[in-house]
Amino acid sequence: MVPAFALSIPEAIQRIGLSKFSEDLARRFDQAEFLAKNAGSQDGCKLQETGIAPSSAPPTRNSKVLVIDIGGSETKVAFRSVDSLGGEDCRVLFREKNDRFDRGRASHSFERYTEALAERLGKEFPDVQSFDGIGLVWSYGLEAKPPDAGLNGNSAIVADRRGYDDKPNFFISDLTDGDDLSAMFLKSFEDRFFTKTFLIGNDTAFAFNASPRCAAAVVCSTGANGTLLRWQNGTPRMFNAESGGSFKVPTANLTFVELKSLKDRNECATLQMLAAGAFMENFFALNMMSVARSLGNERLEDAIA
Repeated sequence: MVPAFALSIPEAIQRIGLSKFSEDLARRFDQAEFLAKNAGSQDGCKLQETGIAPSSAPPTRNSKVLVIDIGGSETKVAFRSVDSLGGEDCRVLFREKNDRFDRGRASHSFERYTEALAERLGKEFPDVQSFDGIGLVWSYGLEAKPPDAGLNGNSAIVADRRGYDDKPNFFISDLTDGDDLSAMFLKSFEDRFFTKTFLIGNDTAFAFNASPRCAAAVVCSTGANGTLLRWQNGTPRMFNAESGGSFKVPTANLTFVELKSLKDRNECATLQMLAAGAFMENFFALNMMSVARSLGNERLEDAIA
C-alpha cells in the first residue's frame, strides 16, 4: 500500500533545507579554493611533521614486518615476510571490532587494549620472537617525537585529545594530551616480541610511503587530511596537512538537525565535524525522520518505501 503523503518528496526536501547544498555548491567551492590557497594560515591547513622518513625500496630478503591499523571502528593487522630466496608472504591476518579487545588486565584503557592485542598476536605467531619492523596506524591526532633510545623509527604522543571523541572507542577514555602512545604500546609487546624498528603515524603517512616517488597522499575518510613532501636543507620530510577542522561550513548550508546537534555541543560546523563517525548515523537518522514527518507520516519505513 502506498501511503498518502501531505507533501511531495521534493517539497519535503525543500522544507528541511537539504536543497541548499545544491544551490550554494559553487559558493562553497570558492570558499574551499580560498582555504587551499591560504594553507598554513589560521583558516587553512595545519602542517605537522610525521617523524617518518620517505621510504626506499622494501626489503627483498629475510624480513618480517607487521602492520597494525587501529581505526575508528576496527583493528586490522597485516603481515609481510620475505625469505632468504626472496619468496614473499603478504596477507591480512585479521580485522575485528575494537571493543573485542576490551579484555586486558590493565586499569588504563589503552594499555588494556594493547595487552589484549598482544595476546591475540601471540596466538597468531607462537614461534616468532621478533619482527624487523612494526608499523602502527593511529586514526587520531598525534604529535611525532624523536624515537626512544635504542629504537629505530619514531615516537608519538597524544595531541588534540578533544577531537578523539568524534570517533568514540573504549581505549581513548583514559588518554590525555601528552601521553606517550609509543611507550604504552611497546610496553605490552616487550614480553612477546622484539622489534628493530617501530613507526607510528596517521593513515595518510603510510599511504604516502606505499607509493614510490609519491609527492602527496590523501585518504578519503572523515578527516579531510593528507600527507605531503617538503624539502628542508636538501632533505625530504613528510608533513601531515590537517585541513578537515579548518573548512568551516556556512550556517546557511546546514539543516536544522545539524544546527541543533552542533548547538548542543557548543561548536561551529566544520567539514571534519559533520563527517565524523560519531555524528553521521545520528544526522542521517534525524534527517530521515524529518523527511518522514514532513511527508505527513511518522513511520520511517513508509517514507523509505
